[in-house]
Amino acid sequence: MEKNGGDSITIGYVFIDTIPEKEHEVYNSLLNKSRVVKLTPIFEDTDFELMAEIEMRDHKKLRYYVLRKIQSLDGVVDTKIYC
Repeated sequence: MEKNGGDSITIGYVFIDTIPEKEHEVYNSLLNKSRVVKLTPIFEDTDFELMAEIEMRDHKKLRYYVLRKIQSLDGVVDTKIYC
């Protein structure tokens, strides 16, 4: 996908598993992240409680961002990235 000026971006969908008691805290923390363009709670019976849509320049930067900014949040147990 390209933005104005021909700059390429990567959109990733990150599924986030949280400690049940920390779900709201993680949700509120993700709302303040500039790269998170959409945040959706998951109400289905799955291993994940949240889905975040993230925009980055490339896949490598996306993986690094998830590792450093999302997986490091208190209450996050696991993440899965789909691009």
